[in-house]
Amino acid sequence: MKSKTILAIITIAMLLITVQQALAENVTITSQPVTSATLNQPYEYQVTATSPHGDPLTYALVQNPSGMSIGSDTGMITWTPGQVGTFPVNVSATDGNTTGYQAYEVTVTSEPSQISADHLEMGGSNQKRDETTTREWTITNTGSFDITNLEREIIGVHDRYEFTLDLPSTTIPAGGSINAFATLNVPISEDAGSRNLGTIRLTGTAGGEQRSLERNLRLEVENNLVIDQVEVRIGGRRERMTSPGIVDRRAELGDEIEIRVRVENTFEENIDIEDIELETFSDDLWDADGLDDFISRLRSGRSAELVINFAIDPRDVDPFDAPFLIDLDVRGIDENNAWHGETWDIEIDLDTATRDLRILDARMSPTLLRCEERTLNVDVEIRNVGRRDLERGMLRYDILDVDYLEWQRDIEIFEGETRNMNQRIVLPENTEPGTHYLQIDAYPMGTGSSTDTELLTFTVEECPVEEPEPEPEPTPPRNVTVIPGTPVDRTVGERGFLGLQGDAYIVLLGGLVLILLIVVVILMVVMARK
Repeated sequence: MKSKTILAIITIAMLLITVQQALAENVTITSQPVTSATLNQPYEYQVTATSPHGDPLTYALVQNPSGMSIGSDTGMITWTPGQVGTFPVNVSATDGNTTGYQAYEVTVTSEPSQISADHLEMGGSNQKRDETTTREWTITNTGSFDITNLEREIIGVHDRYEFTLDLPSTTIPAGGSINAFATLNVPISEDAGSRNLGTIRLTGTAGGEQRSLERNLRLEVENNLVIDQVEVRIGGRRERMTSPGIVDRRAELGDEIEIRVRVENTFEENIDIEDIELETFSDDLWDADGLDDFISRLRSGRSAELVINFAIDPRDVDPFDAPFLIDLDVRGIDENNAWHGETWDIEIDLDTATRDLRILDARMSPTLLRCEERTLNVDVEIRNVGRRDLERGMLRYDILDVDYLEWQRDIEIFEGETRNMNQRIVLPENTEPGTHYLQIDAYPMGTGSSTDTELLTFTVEECPVEEPEPEPEPTPPRNVTVIPGTPVDRTVGERGFLGLQGDAYIVLLGGLVLILLIVVVILMVVMARK
C-alpha cells in the first residue's frame, strides 16, 4: 500500500515538472499593452516577446477592431480609431514551435477640437522699409472633430500697415491644417527691431461648441545702426569683442575701465542717422550704471566710436556679485524718424586675491581742532574681499607730517565679512597749526604689503595771541596859559572857549568863575564901608 502511494506521488511530481518545462518553453509576450486611444488620432503599441530557443518571431492579430494592423516582423501595432468605444484586441507571437498570446482592451475617447497656431511673424532682420512683405500662416485643428465656420478678426492693427489675412477655407478637418496668406506694408518710418502690431482672433465651431484662439501679429524690420565691435581696456590692457559675451581678462578692485563701442550706419541708401547715444545699465556695478556718450550725426557706410570710463571702486562694489553684467545700449534716429540701434550684454569678472582687506569708508571727527584741542576719533569700515578668513588683519594710522604712527593689530574678519573699527588719536603737543593728512593703510596679514589706502585731512587752528592793554593817555595840566595872538576856532560843537577842549576848557571855565566871585566879594566890601 505504501509503495503504491509513493509511486503515485512520484508520478504526479514528474507530471508537474513536465508541464512546467512545457510552459517554460513557450513564447512569452513581455510588453505592457497601450489601453487608451483618442478618436481620429494615431494609436501605436510596440509588442515585444521572447522565444525560449532564441528563434525569430512572427506577430499577428488574432482579434482586432477595424483598421488596426501589426507588423509581422516588427510587432508594431498601428491604428487610427474612427469611433468612440471599447475594443478587444488579442495579439500572438510565434517562433514556429510555440505561440504566446496577449489579450487586452482599448478604450477610445474623443478629444475636443482646438485651433492651434503660432504667433504670426512678418518681416525679418533684413526687412527693408517702404516695401510689402508676405507670409504663409499655418492654422491646425488638434482635436477629433472638424472645425467649421472658421473666421478671423484683426484687432488693434493700424491702417498704415494695410494688413490683410486670407483664409483658404472655413473648415479645418480633424487633425488637419490650412495655410492662410498674410500681406503687410512696411512704413518708411518704422522703427528697427521686432514689435507687436496687434492681435488676430480666430473663431470656429467643433462638435457643436465654439472654439477660439488669439495670436499676436509681429513685425521685424531691418536695423541700420549696429555695434561693430567693443574694445574693453582693463588696467591698461585692451581686449576686442566682436559679439556680446564675457570679457576674457579679469579686472581687479580699483582698476580703471574704458569701454569703446564702435557703431556703424549700414544704410545702403544715402540716409544719415542722427542723435546717436550710448547708455550703460548695470544692477551690481553702480559706477558703470547710467553712463553715456553722444554723436550728433553718422553718415551711411560710416562708423564712429562712443567711449565710457569708470572705476571698480571697492567702496561701491560687492566683489561677491561678480561677474558684473553691463548692458551697452545704442540708439539713434534716421532722416525718416525711424529709430535704430541694438544692445550688447558684456560681463566683467573679478580676479580676487587669496588675502585682500579693503577700506570701504573712513571718517574723522572733528576735522577742525580748536586751540589746545588734540583728540581725533576715526571710524573705519573694512571688508575682507579675499578668498580666505583673516585672523591677523591690521590697520596702520600715519599722520604724514607729524610724529604719529599707530597700529590696530590682530583683526579677525571672515571671508566676505564687514567690520567697523574705531581709533582714538591724540596729537603731540608740538603739532603745528595748519592742514594735516592722516593715511590709513589696510594689511590683510601681520606682515606684507598694504592692499588698500585711505587719506583723510584735518586742520589744527592757530591759537590767538593776547594783545597788551593800551597805556592810559596823559592828563593835561590844569593851569592853561593863553598865548596872545593864537587864533581861536569858533566852530560850534568842534572846539570850546578860546579853542580849548576837554579838561583844559573845564579848568579855564572854573578859573573865570572863581575870579568873578572874588570881584563880587570885593564890591560888596567896598559898598559896605560906604
